[in-house]
Amino acid sequence: MLLGKVWKLRYRLLSLLLIVAILGCEQVTDEQTKAHFSENIVSGSDTSKRSSILEQVEKFKDVKFGLGEKFFIEGVDFLSTMNYDRAIYSFNKSIFYNPIPPETKYFLAKSYLNAGFIKNSIDIFEEIKNTDLSSFVLPKLSSIYSRLSLSFGYNPPIEYYSITNISGIQGRNRFFALPSSIRFAKDLGIVLNSFSDNLFLTVDNQLSFKNFNLGKRVIDVVYQDSDNSFWIITFSEIYKYQPGWFNLNVFGLNTLVEFSYSGVNFKRIVEIGEFLYVLDEISKKILIVSKYDGKVMMTFPERPFDAPTDLEKDGENILVSDSKTVKVFGKYGEILRQFEFPYNLNGFCVYKDGFILATDNGLIIYNLRDNKYQIVSDKPYDDVVMGNEDKIYAISTKRNEMEVFGNVYQLTHNLDVDIKGIFVGKFPVIGMLVGVRDINQNIIHNLNRGNFEVLESGVNVFMPEVEMTYSFLKKKNLHIVIEKSREVYEYIDEIKSFVRYILNRLDASDYVNITIAGENLVSMGQRNISVLYPLDFIDKNFSKPDSSYNTFDGVSKAITELFYSVRNNVVLLITSGNLERDTSYRNIYNVIDYSYYNYIPIYVISINNSKEMEMLTSSVGGKYYNKTVFLSPDIFLEDFNKNKVFRYLVVFKSVYETVYPDERVVDVEVRVRYNNIVGKDKIKYIFPKAKKPEGQ
Repeated sequence: MLLGKVWKLRYRLLSLLLIVAILGCEQVTDEQTKAHFSENIVSGSDTSKRSSILEQVEKFKDVKFGLGEKFFIEGVDFLSTMNYDRAIYSFNKSIFYNPIPPETKYFLAKSYLNAGFIKNSIDIFEEIKNTDLSSFVLPKLSSIYSRLSLSFGYNPPIEYYSITNISGIQGRNRFFALPSSIRFAKDLGIVLNSFSDNLFLTVDNQLSFKNFNLGKRVIDVVYQDSDNSFWIITFSEIYKYQPGWFNLNVFGLNTLVEFSYSGVNFKRIVEIGEFLYVLDEISKKILIVSKYDGKVMMTFPERPFDAPTDLEKDGENILVSDSKTVKVFGKYGEILRQFEFPYNLNGFCVYKDGFILATDNGLIIYNLRDNKYQIVSDKPYDDVVMGNEDKIYAISTKRNEMEVFGNVYQLTHNLDVDIKGIFVGKFPVIGMLVGVRDINQNIIHNLNRGNFEVLESGVNVFMPEVEMTYSFLKKKNLHIVIEKSREVYEYIDEIKSFVRYILNRLDASDYVNITIAGENLVSMGQRNISVLYPLDFIDKNFSKPDSSYNTFDGVSKAITELFYSVRNNVVLLITSGNLERDTSYRNIYNVIDYSYYNYIPIYVISINNSKEMEMLTSSVGGKYYNKTVFLSPDIFLEDFNKNKVFRYLVVFKSVYETVYPDERVVDVEVRVRYNNIVGKDKIKYIFPKAKKPEGQ
């Protein structure tokens, strides 16, 4: 370990530490020290004594600074070798003695992130996001928030920007007049009506507008993906509209279907399968209409709504805003759920695990998971929709405006580069393992050295070599974690037979480790593939459990505390799949976070069907199997051999190749350019003292 190469620096600190012992100071603050010595200075009259005490104060400050540096160097070493728990301890100690440098906090936050302590990393990154390290910190926050949002429907404390007064864009007098509804079409972008113009419009991500003329006042529009058409309602008609030549609707050429009704005043429309669902303001009910002949099949609910304002769909469910509630119905009108809000709703849309509410009190995100509200804007709005890239589009009829709100992190910092470790080979050759993800958390493949730029202590490294890890790491590490529970024990013979078959077919140069995860972890330790020893290890360490222990706690510790390396690790977890004994899902989320941020795929064999285990594998890569795979181990072997860990090995020669300094901490920064976006990350390593050849 590189830490052994910095003992010389540590010994230099001993003389400073002796001063602490002489002064008898035990972790006192600067303020306490000054106060103590000030009292002596005031009471004493000896000038030389006063001078001596002040010198001791300055020396004590130097000692604290030296201790901060000592623990910082330790943290650098532990982080560079992916020993995250020890890195966290060292960086925290460094901050205790010297809390000023934001760089220490940056590396502490990275250590927390890689160890799976997401809340801790968020808190620290948020603290330093406005420092000189912002270009490194903001992509990390973007990645974390996107990850939480995509996987768990989590609404982070997002900052929004706004584009207003679209009608005032230079070159056009007006795009629309009196918009009253806004929708999202997957293939087109945003669809909104222009009530007083007899138009409806589509708006893409670049805010380019296209308009379509119906010739009648448009109340609401929805897009039908299956045949690229629109369903449109006026006050008492339903039209099917196909975009065509000039989109002028001359002689009704663009109108494919027209249904007319009496005694109605339509407000909103959605389409599901063979039916249209139309909200009528007069009856205050929803009409289910056949797409083919316009016949009203049925209406619901039996008791009319009080003040219905908006109609949305979620899958095959129908959602209606009524005063301060959102009511959820099945596709045949059966009531399923109801949500109460403190605001009267003008419009709303479904947003992940919640809703975005358009009210006279503002635009508000409501998260169902924790029952919390987040105010996006405090102005009144009439309708809202979620578009691509998590952009929020809201309209105000009175202001004649559409406003666009976007997540600052996602829109401006959407390339996450993560240096996982740094390896000093035969000096001066240095290697880094680098992961690259886009804003949707997809791993980016097929980059080459033209996409990478490496700086060592601010100096550009000439054309670093770049290689995908799966192409050069031929050896694989299989970590088998067996949950020590009664349910798993009943299949122990099948498990041993399965393990024997797997090990017999792996390459002799591969590695295997087996961990029995119970109340106490017992690990075999990583070693070259053999068959007898692992089976003996299972026999000796897996006896029938005496009690119903909270087993997944042991599994969580086995994965998050034992596997530091990010080389071609694959975890095979054999579990009962029962989480009933867990008081919360904290442990499973710890495993997901740790494995995801360290690029470790997890394969799971579950004795019982488990949605939670399926979620785990889908979140971090790998595959979910039921217990029948014990009888067909080739299924797992095929998946294991196909597994590719998409990271990049970046190899370069140190710019210090021709000099012979003492040990020092060296900065390394990597920049990755992808689709005209630059992401970057930094790490440090301890420069090894190079020995001069004999005779020089």
